[in-house]
Order: sequence, then structure tokens, then C-alpha cells
Amino acid sequence: MLAKVLQKVELTDAGVKEMKSDFSSMSQLVDSHTSSIKQNEQQLGKISTSLNQRKNGSLPSDTIQNPKKDEHCMAIATRSGKILNDPISVGTKHEQVLEQAGREEGEAEHVDDLEDAQPIAQPFMKDLVTKKRAVSIDLTDNVHHCSAIATRSLVQKKEDPGAFTIPCTIGSIEFTKALCDLRASINLIPLAIYKQLGLGVPKPTTMRLMMADRSVKRLVGILYDVLVNEGTLIFLEDFVILDYEVDFKVPIMLGRLFLATG
Repeated sequence: MLAKVLQKVELTDAGVKEMKSDFSSMSQLVDSHTSSIKQNEQQLGKISTSLNQRKNGSLPSDTIQNPKKDEHCMAIATRSGKILNDPISVGTKHEQVLEQAGREEGEAEHVDDLEDAQPIAQPFMKDLVTKKRAVSIDLTDNVHHCSAIATRSLVQKKEDPGAFTIPCTIGSIEFTKALCDLRASINLIPLAIYKQLGLGVPKPTTMRLMMADRSVKRLVGILYDVLVNEGTLIFLEDFVILDYEVDFKVPIMLGRLFLATG
């Protein structure tokens, strides 16, 4: 226990000694600063006294008295320090005026020479306006060729008829008016007319037809490869059989498939 206390005391003594050394170094720095401040104050005092002793209009350094008193002394010194002893020629105002007049005369002569060398403009536009010349140009016949097809009258486009009727013959029955509807995608024949034709047994189908009133009808069947005689032409068409009331004015309907084939 005592040994630990002694160690602590020794450590504190060492710390005190370090602090004393630091204080001594700081005091030395303060002394050096005070001495430098005093030196600066002395220099400023000397400068102020020298300024107060100088007279107005006098030079700050020692001057050499003019040996010739009332005469003017002129000398030229270069940047390198070499003194030129050649006399300085001072031109009078009259000489400067004469020199300037000579320059102006030379410039005027130069301008006169330029005017003489400049070409004279000829009245070119005036001659063109007053003196008109007759110009003859040979005319050539330009023959244009065009196709005979372009000169023909074009066929006028007619409106879409939508639905129209044609005469045709199926089997032993002749139809004076068969409705051709461009909006229909099938060939339609009523069940009553199918029975009159006796074209065989139709093929059953699951197809359904949506009518104009949005009602859905079930088909009886489909007849394939039915001969349709239209004038001198004979077509093979497929017909859809539907049980509905026969319209004797247009008993059957031919759709886009028949019209595309024809």
C-alpha cells in the first residue's frame, strides 16, 4: 500500500516538473515577443522623426547642387543606367506644321493617282433600256404522246345494290326471282321447297342462325353440291335448310359464296 502511494507521489512530482518546464518555455516566448515589439516601436519612432524633419518640396535623399546655377541641365538615362550625352533636338512648332503639310500633299497626290487608275463606269443599263435588240427564237412543235386508255371515258362507279334478284333453276323447279344478298354468308332454302325438290337426305348440323330480330333458329340440315342453273351456267352450291314460312316472291336466298363463284 505504501509503495503505491510513493509511486503516485513520484508521478505527481514528475508532472509538476513538466509543468514548470512548460511555464519557463512560455515565459521565454513572451520575452522574445516583447523584445521584437520594442524594436518595431523604435523603428517607427525613427521613421516619424525623419518625416517631421523633412521640409516641403525637398527630396528624401541627399541631392547634388546644380553646378551651373541658372542653366538647365538635361540628361537622358536608359534603364540599364547608361547616360546619353547627345544633345536633344527640340523641334519648333513651325517645323511640325511644315512636316504635316508635306504629308497631306503626299496623301492628296496618292488619292489622285487612285482616281486616275479607277475605271470609268459605262452606262450599261441605260443602253439596255434605250437600245432594244430584236431576238428571234425558233419555235419547235412539242408533240406529247398519251395512252389511248387515258382518253377513254372512265366507267362510273355505281352504288352497292345490297340485294337484288336473278332467275335460276334448281332441279325441276324454276325460280323467277332468287334473292341475292351480299350481306348473307350462306345459301338458304325453306323446308317446304326442299321437300318439293326431293334432293335426298340432308346432312345434320349443329349450326344456329341468328335472325334480324336477334332470334336464334335451329337448322334442319345442309345440302351439299346442289346444281344451280342460271342461264347457260351451272354452279355447285351448298344450301342450308331452315323451317320457315315461304315467301313466294323470293322463295330462296343466295349469299356471297354463290356471287363469288359466279
